[in-house]
Amino acid sequence: MIKIVVPNRRYNRGILSLGEDLTNEELQDICYLTTGSKEFELIKDNNRSTGRYIEVLENEKIYYVGISNREVGGRNSFVQTIATVFSAYINSKSKNKKLCYYFLKFRGNNLTDYLKFCYRLMHTIGFDFINPNVGFGKLILKSYDKVTDIIKDRNFISSTHSSNNSSYITDEGYEYRIYGKAFGANSKETALICFAISFIADKTVKLIQIMDNNSDSLSENDKKAITKLNKIEIIDDTYIFDEEEISDDPENIRSARFIYNLLAKYGEKKCVLCDCQIPIMISGAHIWPVSDIKKTALSLEDKKSHAADSNNGIWLCENHHKLFDSDLLCFDETGKIILSHNLNEDNKSFVNSITTQDSITVNNEMLEYFKLRYQNK
Repeated sequence: MIKIVVPNRRYNRGILSLGEDLTNEELQDICYLTTGSKEFELIKDNNRSTGRYIEVLENEKIYYVGISNREVGGRNSFVQTIATVFSAYINSKSKNKKLCYYFLKFRGNNLTDYLKFCYRLMHTIGFDFINPNVGFGKLILKSYDKVTDIIKDRNFISSTHSSNNSSYITDEGYEYRIYGKAFGANSKETALICFAISFIADKTVKLIQIMDNNSDSLSENDKKAITKLNKIEIIDDTYIFDEEEISDDPENIRSARFIYNLLAKYGEKKCVLCDCQIPIMISGAHIWPVSDIKKTALSLEDKKSHAADSNNGIWLCENHHKLFDSDLLCFDETGKIILSHNLNEDNKSFVNSITTQDSITVNNEMLEYFKLRYQNK
């Protein structure tokens, strides 16, 4: 006899458990689509409330079946449980198992750019959509086969939906970096991206966790699954540093929150003064240098806040970054470039030849940082 195990412990705030939410007809449909039979024994697991998935047990085989919500809702709530079911699947000791997804009849638009991106990630890590006609209609979605395509789609979504800024991926040339929030619902998007990249990465990958004050890292199950895939190095506590460890190097791993905030503000790495978009040549340049921040009488928390503030930074290529740090290039209150009188005419001509933008857009917060930069000069 086929057995279906459903979580029967209620969620917080009295929300129905998945075991209470699914109808017998829906369970029969899932059973038929996975095993070819509609006969099953229902087992209610009163110990599990997390993860919107069920287990279908057929002899020695286990089907891990993610279940959609009945309302699309906002952001990634419609597919938020995906990382949880995948982690349960990948961490299972069973040798005979399959990963599936079932669409309940739902209300709302489930084919937004963001959700289609999530479906492609799911396809990449092996999900079998067992009733695609309900979820996709005639739409055909393919797996990702290049990390650069994931980066391209994620950047597009970030640029068109400014509120969707939970994770960013960069190609540094020698490695990929995933800057992902490790708390709340955002952590599940981070985990899903990590899973997909693990399947197709062609070079080293680092997950740089962006945490709040109340979180330590991704869930232990998600971290275990990422580790088991053996492709991604997980870096903990990346933006937490003590006073002696505040680095002047914006690419130092301890300044991950600064890089994350610049990605959220400006998008993918591109020098604000020229056309260079080669990630390995682009870094976050502090307007008010961290070395100066360290010398102030501010509290450590305030120092960290200024060091990570996106208004205290711009993307610059190696050439322009060196010129800026050496004060051979600065900006006036309108954001217009000013070249130092210490540059001779030939050098000025060279700087002009590599500079395609003669000004940058500045806001009031940036202007305050420029004042702090030049206050003692």
